[in-house]
Amino acid sequence: LEAVAKERARLGKRFQTPCLAMHVRHGDKGSEAALHPLSEYMRIAQRFQDQYGLRHVWLSTEDASVVAEAVQNYPNFTFAFTDYPRLNTDIKAAINSGQLRGDAEGLNALVNLYLAAECSALVGTFSSNWSRLVFMFMVAAFNHVPPHVSLDAWTHDVGGAPDPASELGSGDFAELLALWQRHQRKA
Repeated sequence: LEAVAKERARLGKRFQTPCLAMHVRHGDKGSEAALHPLSEYMRIAQRFQDQYGLRHVWLSTEDASVVAEAVQNYPNFTFAFTDYPRLNTDIKAAINSGQLRGDAEGLNALVNLYLAAECSALVGTFSSNWSRLVFMFMVAAFNHVPPHVSLDAWTHDVGGAPDPASELGSGDFAELLALWQRHQRKA
C-alpha cells in the first residue's frame, strides 16, 4: 500500500475520483483476441462523460502509444497513469530477457489494480483477465456492480455487455455514484 500512496502523491490532482477505469489491452493480447484501438474505448468514455459527468480516467495499458494518443487527442478528459516502461510486448519474455524486472512489474500491476478499483466505472475487454480482475475488485470494494462496458463479448464469469448502450442505458448510475461517494467519505 505504500507504493499506492507514493503513486497518488506523484499524480497529485491528475488522479481524481470519481473516475473511469480504462484498461486498453494490447501487447501479446493480439494472439488471443482482437485488439481495439483507443478510439473505441474513448467512444464509450465520451458516453460516460455525457451521461454521468465522468471526465477523469485511470488508464492502464502496456502500450506507450495509447498513453500518448490519449493525452494528445482527448483534451476534454484528464488521464492518470503510472510512470512505468510500456514495452507493448510479451511481459513474461521481457522479464526473462531482463528488459523488465519482475518485482517492479508486479508492483506496478498492484498499483494499477488498487487505483483502478477506486474508480466508479470501467471500460475494458473482459476477454482480458486484467479487466475482469479490476471489475471484481471494484465490486468487492463498493459492494455493488459498477457501470461497466466490455468491448468484447466475454460472459463466462462476469457479465460484459458487447453492446455498450445496454449497459449505459440501464440502472441508476446517479444512485451508484452517490453510494460510491458516501463510501469514499467513510474511508
